[in-house]
Formats: sequence, structure tokens, C-alpha cells
Amino acid sequence: MQRVFPKNQSAFTLIEILVAAAVFCIIIVSIASVSVSSVRLQRHNLTSQQMLSQASYSLEYMARFIRMAKKDSDGLCTGGTAWNYSQNSSSEISFRDYNNQCQKFYLEGGKIKQNGTMVMPNGTNAPINGLDITSGNFEVKNLNFAIVGEREWPADDYQPRVTIFIEMEGTGVFPHPKISVQTTVSQRDIDVPDY
Repeated sequence: MQRVFPKNQSAFTLIEILVAAAVFCIIIVSIASVSVSSVRLQRHNLTSQQMLSQASYSLEYMARFIRMAKKDSDGLCTGGTAWNYSQNSSSEISFRDYNNQCQKFYLEGGKIKQNGTMVMPNGTNAPINGLDITSGNFEVKNLNFAIVGEREWPADDYQPRVTIFIEMEGTGVFPHPKISVQTTVSQRDIDVPDY
């Protein structure tokens, strides 16, 4: 038995089906590309936020030590008697901390590191060599210390202050987010001669 369709019933033509499929594919591709872009942007923003947090922590950690620096009366830490700070390069600083321990911050292998001695809560001294201040998730491209007033009066008549500049770049995310931060720290002790 052969089936007969009524004359007023309509069906889709092949062209209508192809046009509908093409419009559907365009909509799906557009939604997918917007989703991928938003995920990339979210990863980039999250990396930038974590990098800013890391840079802020690093600056505050170093600034706390640098602010409380003492004069190096014997010259064993800084290389000069009555010096507040010394540098072998622009990305390295040495000084005596508030516990009279020699401290050094420097850049090595894309990380900010610290050498020195920490006074433990029980009063003992513990050496720290190559302690990472920054994590391996980010690469520190540039670390600069600019010192003013590193020597005692009358060699200079400036209150000691150190400007710290950090430039970081994210890794693993493309494009790599970059951040630059800077702060200036003034030594808490008044810079007067010890005589």
C-alpha cells in the first residue's frame, strides 16, 4: 500500500536544511570561541593577581629587613666600617639587620633569594643560604636596589633609604602577564656617627 501525503502538508527542502545547519554551526563556533577567550582571560587575570600578591609579599618582606638595618660597625658584612648598606651589583644588597646579623638579598635563576642568619624563637641562630623569597610560578626578570645615604655622616649627609624595583613575568600562560612594582624604604635609625 502506497502512502499518499495530503497536498497542503509541506516538507523541508534540502537547501533549507543546509542553511539551518550552517547557522547552527556558526552559532556553536561563536559560543565556543567566546568561552575559550573568557577562560584564557580568566587565567591571565588570575596569574596577574597571584603575581601582584607575590611581588607585594616580596617587597614587604625585604622592606621589613631593610627598614630595620643597623650600621655595620666592623665592616664584615658590608665591606666598609660604619656603612648601612652595600652592593656588589644593582640586583644585590647586604646589610646588618636589627639582630646584628648579616643579611643579603639577591636575584638568581629568576628568583629573589636571601642569605644570612635568622634568630629563631628559642634564641638560637640558624643560617639561611639561598632561601627563595619568590615562588617558581613566576620569573623575576629584574631586581634593582638603588641606595642613597649608604655611608655614615660626614661621608654623606643623607638619611639612608633604599628603592626596591621588581619586574616579574608569569610563566605557563600566553600571553605572559608582566608586572613592575617599586617602593622606597627609609632606615628607621637616624644616621648619626657613633662617637
